[in-house]
Amino acid sequence: MSRLLPTGPKTVFGLSRQHIAFVVLAVLALSAGCTGLVENDSADDSAPLDSVPAEADGVSHVKTAVLTDSVTESVVSEVLESDAVSDADDDIDWEDWEEVITEFENETDLSLDDVHSMTTFAGSGEDDEQEYAGAILKTDLDWETLSSVGEDETEFEEDSYNGVTVYETDEETLDESTLVADFGDGTFAAGSEAAVKDVIDTREGDAPGIDAELRTLYEGTTDGYVRVAATLSDKQSEMASDIAAEEGGFGSLFAPDAQAVTMSYHTEDDQLNAETDIVFNSSDGAETFAGFTEPFISPPSLDEDPDPEEQPIEWLLDSMTVDTEDDRVTLAFRAGPEDLVSALEATGETETDWSGLFGEGLIGQAEAAD
Repeated sequence: MSRLLPTGPKTVFGLSRQHIAFVVLAVLALSAGCTGLVENDSADDSAPLDSVPAEADGVSHVKTAVLTDSVTESVVSEVLESDAVSDADDDIDWEDWEEVITEFENETDLSLDDVHSMTTFAGSGEDDEQEYAGAILKTDLDWETLSSVGEDETEFEEDSYNGVTVYETDEETLDESTLVADFGDGTFAAGSEAAVKDVIDTREGDAPGIDAELRTLYEGTTDGYVRVAATLSDKQSEMASDIAAEEGGFGSLFAPDAQAVTMSYHTEDDQLNAETDIVFNSSDGAETFAGFTEPFISPPSLDEDPDPEEQPIEWLLDSMTVDTEDDRVTLAFRAGPEDLVSALEATGETETDWSGLFGEGLIGQAEAAD
């Protein structure tokens, strides 16, 4: 792992060790979710699906309890103990994740208990030329507290839209000015102007809400601290297949047209569990994808119980499964934090006999599919 992140005296690529730790959490959050070590059971951290606009074709929901989850804490602690990142502040015990959280709260004047969840969405909107994306935050904060977070002094101009107070700044994000809606109960919506105004209209009952297919996809994911669902247009599906064929080197056989993708991440029995479901246009497409993928995930030569330090690739593969049901393929990964970090560290130092693991025939099959 140290080969992946070169270290410097204080920072890595300009990021402090604390920032990198939160980047690690963000990566975990985007591909997964966790159960919390410290939770506010009275807080509403559910996804506000009824406020997501109809134009959204993708939605993700993250509960901030992921930051204080025991399994997540174990993963981050293992990473911080490794040589992957350098010290940023000698006053912080980087092996104590709770101290890192405390330092973050002190720097931002925020308590993680006051921020419950963030739901992001994206879509094409009415104008394909404009960025259409937004986020809905559930908090116990008021606007004055939220707007003062961080060191940058961003100036906002107060206005109103459909009876809701909004704040706009000319500082552009993704080539768009940022709009923030304050619903007065600790809930905020932020993003492009069109997206935030659609959240307001949807929440006020003046516009249709989330598409029924997208809602069903989201609600069908495994309950966890992070859940993601996205429907794919024909153009997006074709683009994904082209990327797999041209960049992945596996050809269209490996990636038939897909209709939707969902992801979730939770913990159980001190293991992190990541699941990705791909919904194809037909059961034949799902069977084709699974039939091509399964031999690479579970090659015949794979040892029954590979060691994560001695056989990191084999161990990672052994931690994965692939299943099919009708037009859906489920890829799952389950592992303990210590073994996961050990395997990731060992991948850069251990040579893998690919031909011995997969066999010349299977490698030839992949090359022939290109």
